[in-house]
Amino acid sequence: MEPLRIGVIGCEIARMRYHAALAATPQLRVTAVTDPDPRLARIWARQIGGRPTVCADTLDLLDQPLDAVLITTPLALRAQAIADALRADLPVLAEVPFALHLADMDDLLVLASRSDRLLMPALPRRFDPSFRKLHQLVQENALGTPEQLRCTWGLPQETDLPPGDSVSGGWNAHWQFLACQSLDLCFWWQGEGFAVSADMEMAQLIGTPHPRGKKAQADALAILLVTHPHGRSIHQFMRTLSVRPEERYFLTGSHGNAELIAGVGASTATNLPLPYLTLQRVGEHASRVSVDLTPEERALSPSAVRIRRLLQHFAACVRRQEEPEIGPHTARVVLDAVHAAYVSACEQNKVSLPLRRFPDIAALLCRFQGVRKALPKGMG
Repeated sequence: MEPLRIGVIGCEIARMRYHAALAATPQLRVTAVTDPDPRLARIWARQIGGRPTVCADTLDLLDQPLDAVLITTPLALRAQAIADALRADLPVLAEVPFALHLADMDDLLVLASRSDRLLMPALPRRFDPSFRKLHQLVQENALGTPEQLRCTWGLPQETDLPPGDSVSGGWNAHWQFLACQSLDLCFWWQGEGFAVSADMEMAQLIGTPHPRGKKAQADALAILLVTHPHGRSIHQFMRTLSVRPEERYFLTGSHGNAELIAGVGASTATNLPLPYLTLQRVGEHASRVSVDLTPEERALSPSAVRIRRLLQHFAACVRRQEEPEIGPHTARVVLDAVHAAYVSACEQNKVSLPLRRFPDIAALLCRFQGVRKALPKGMG
């Protein structure tokens, strides 16, 4: 079967997150690319191989003969690119969040419904063998009723951040991306949440510089507490001095607990085969839970494995060989919880889900953006 012809809108994120997985997915062939920075598009077109067409802009790319589109543009441009692709009657796989505003998100959902075209959020951890194994343990009641999930993310200070202003780029955009991934997992395992409480360091999210002479240090970015029908989930995001990202999940149930280490960070032994999943039932010792990988997957990084499986599922859905496991509603639910976290942090109270009003994230962040004042005379 001939590979599907896929166009990629936004090359910086695509090159960083999708390059290895696309090269290892014969079901898809990149035939056209575009980016706001033409230089990035030309560089990645040479790296990906196959001589894809470098297009001037999104509309130029959508005029090419394509079967599907992967959208990884900066957050400020993402909603418009998704809308243009849906209007061009093409299936879409897009980075999360889809939009800066919930109103724009709802417009995309309406457009996808009217066009009857596939709009799939890029939530690759759902397809990771270890994460799926943990989901299977939850479904089989191996842990009993899930009571608490603790998600810990340690992000190196030198993380490559998305381009854009203090709202649509930098730490704020990167945190929204990670929060969508983390919240999706807790909803997958524990059911959708109905309330969010959050404590967020807004100054860190908008990139307020350190005082002169002060060195970068470990900082908390955000802590989210989500209430579910059974128990709660806690999501902790930190900037660390480690050069390695840390990502771990500890799920406690009425009959036992499970821990999944997806990133080692600075506090975990570096010789662990990652991801590393352990299960401990009440009264028993903890034991590692093994997962199966294909020979091709053993040569890839864990990130490339999960993204490759996501791309394979997307290709199968485009060909109508499989039904989508995730859709735009999933992206809408997690973005609603992310925006509720901003509201909770600003109003310092618990916020119920779903939100009854659409918050202006830019306005909320601006409240915390310090304004430098001139020193009194004689103090300069």
